[in-house]
This record gives sequence, structure tokens and C-alpha cells, in this order.
Amino acid sequence: MKIKTQYGFVAICVISCLAILGCGYTLLFTHPIEVQARSIFREKEIGEYGTITYENFRLTTDLKGTENKGAKKWLNQTFFVEKSFSQGIETYYLLRDYLGEEVGYVSQSSVTLTGDSPEGYKKKMAKTMTIHQENPVFFSNFLGQVNEQSEDFYLKKVKIKGVYYHFNQTMYYEAYDFKGNWLGYIDAQAMVAASDGEDLASADSLETNHTSESEPLGEKLETVSQESRENVLTSESTEQKRPIKTLFNQFFISGQIPPVVKNNQVSPSAPSQTFILTNYKDNEEFVRLIAKDAQEIAGKYQLYPSVMIAQAILESDYGRSRLTKEANNFFGIKFSVGSDETNYEKYDIYSDEFVNGRMVSLPASFRKYATAKDSLEDNGKLLANGVSWNKNYYSGTWRSVASNFEEATKGLVGKYATDPQYAEKLNQIIRNWDLTQYD
Repeated sequence: MKIKTQYGFVAICVISCLAILGCGYTLLFTHPIEVQARSIFREKEIGEYGTITYENFRLTTDLKGTENKGAKKWLNQTFFVEKSFSQGIETYYLLRDYLGEEVGYVSQSSVTLTGDSPEGYKKKMAKTMTIHQENPVFFSNFLGQVNEQSEDFYLKKVKIKGVYYHFNQTMYYEAYDFKGNWLGYIDAQAMVAASDGEDLASADSLETNHTSESEPLGEKLETVSQESRENVLTSESTEQKRPIKTLFNQFFISGQIPPVVKNNQVSPSAPSQTFILTNYKDNEEFVRLIAKDAQEIAGKYQLYPSVMIAQAILESDYGRSRLTKEANNFFGIKFSVGSDETNYEKYDIYSDEFVNGRMVSLPASFRKYATAKDSLEDNGKLLANGVSWNKNYYSGTWRSVASNFEEATKGLVGKYATDPQYAEKLNQIIRNWDLTQYD
């Protein structure tokens, strides 16, 4: 009886297992389980830039495969690759644009990652082009160091051996003179195509003589003929009717990517605001009045008031700078075309920037504020919230990260300002005015 009971128990177990297996076998082929399995992706942070380099790439608006049919224009463009999503052998990248907005998902095999280089993947070119900018700038790198700049370049021809589709949606050419000397990187808007028949034979046949110690152009570049000059100036293209003025890209100055307005894009009207200018009778009054608002705002964003006050002193020269008097901009925060137009008025002025080891004056657009306090508020918001593509960009200035004002000022160098002595200057101001009393 005991033995029968054991066998009976075993039999029951076997039957139960078969039933479970049978049920599982049936469920394995039901549609709901299949759909659930397909919706499971392994998510991974990437945090690099990437260029779409595959001609027949397919961009989807979601991981279900909904295709974005108007995406072919983004071939060769560079995006921020935020994350990857993998399922089996398939991996997709989530792309964001220069405004931080989601672009979509694309197969990993369609993208060439460029790490922390927002200039993107270099595409070979072989063209002869004419410089159509009155005082063109050739950069020695994508950090804004100038290699060559001279009005003598205007209406001269150069060889183009490569192109970069930058994350900020601007194209940059890699230019050489006719002796093979590297000139640097130049904004594509500064160039026009040369006469027919002047394109170089093959990009692969070009030898790169890449050096930042190029000789000045002088006699080396061919002068455009009078006939070519007339063709350039009478072209139907709006961009070719007049010389393009030198513009300095904000990315080169601070590492922040400025939005770029597309051709024929209509910009919304700037907001109307009542401008209130505060006059300060001396430096002591400036510090006293700014300190009051700085304590409130820095406390709100968990920053150091001493650093905020010192920045306002240094950037605005105690409220005496033209940018401060005419735009209430105490911190030199620039205006971004596209995203800022519904929130701020724009103020254009030449700005002193530290480029290639020296201070140069370059045209720039800045935000205009109604009051001084609005400017301090915007500064606090910027440091606390970072930029669209990196919320922790200014984390070095946060109280939770920096244990004192000296560590906080270090967090501004190379990000907020190009001056390598920026932290030391702020520290000296803080000590001179005993600004830590407000911390």
C-alpha cells in the first residue's frame, strides 16, 4: 500500500508536469506573449555624439518601427546619442538634436559615433571653392582657436578636402591653399562654388599636409577674375548677393551649442518688456544692491552667492558696461536664435572673447532683460539646470558638489568663460570684497 501510494504520487507529479509543459507549450505560441517579448529592450546610456553615415538609414519615431518618412535630409548630420536599446542582435540609438528635442531611433549600424566631438564624422570632399566672406576666420580646431584670419582671403580660391556636419547644424569645410598647406576649418556659409571644371579629381588622391603653422595666404591663392567676381555678386542666390559678415559661433566660445534658424524659417516676435535701468553711484552701492538679490537667487538654486556677485562685478564692471546699461545683462549670457525669441529681446554688440591665447573682439547677440534681478535669476537657472544636452554641465558650481567658493569658480572655467584666469579673477574679487559673508 505504501509502495502504491508512492507510485501514485509520482504518477500525479508526472501528469501535473506534463500538463504544465503542455500549457506552456500552448502559451509559447500565443500572440500576447510574443508581443510582450518583442517589447523588451535592454537600455544603455551612451552619451556620445554620432553622425548618420549610412545612405539608406531608416529613422523611426518609436521602437515599434513607425517610420519618419521625412528624415532622409538628416544624412551626414550629427546628433547627440543619448541611449541605445538592444533586443537580440538589433540595437537602436535614440537621437536628440541641438535643442535637446528627441529626433527618433535609428539602427546602430547607420551611425558613426564620434565620442565627445560634436563636429561629427569627417566626410571627404574634393572641391575648389571661393571665399565669399569679407574677413573670414579659419579655425585650427573646433574649440575656437583661430589659425588664420585676414581680409586678404576675400574672393580667393581654396581647396576643400573634407566637410563636417556639426551638431549645431552648421557645415564646416577643411580648407587648404594651392601649395597643400592646411588653412583650417571654415563655416560653409563663407564659401561659394568655384567656376565649372575646377573641382579636384578625387578626395582619395589628396594628401593632407595638416599643420597649424601654415604660412599666410599672400600670393599663394589664385585671385578670382573680374568675370568670376561679377558672377558671384550677381547670382540669384540670396546668400551670394552680398558678402557674408563674420559671425562667431557660440559653441566655439563656451561649449554650448546655439540653435540655428533654417533658411526661410519665420521667427516669432520678441516679447515686449519694460526696461528698468538701475544706476549705481559707486562700487559699494553696486555690491550692496546686487548682494541682496544674489543671496535670494543663489539660495533658491543652491549656489554660492559670493560667486554670483563676483561674476556680476567682473562681467559688468560694477554695472558700467554697455551690455549692462543697455540690456541689463550682468553675466554675458548669449541669445540663442530659435529657442530664446519668445522669452527674451535680442541685443547685438561686439564681445571680447579669449581666442587662441589672446583677447579678440567678435560680434555676438545677447539676451536683454527687463531688470537686473531678471539677469541674476537667469544666471542662477543656467548654472543649476545646465544645457539641453547636459543637465550637469555646470555641476562644479553647485553647493552639493563644490565644498567652497574656490571649487565653484573652477567649475566655470572652460565652460562659462574662455579666459583661463577666470577662476583666479573671481577669487580675488571675492576676497577683496569679503563676499563670503553672503554665503
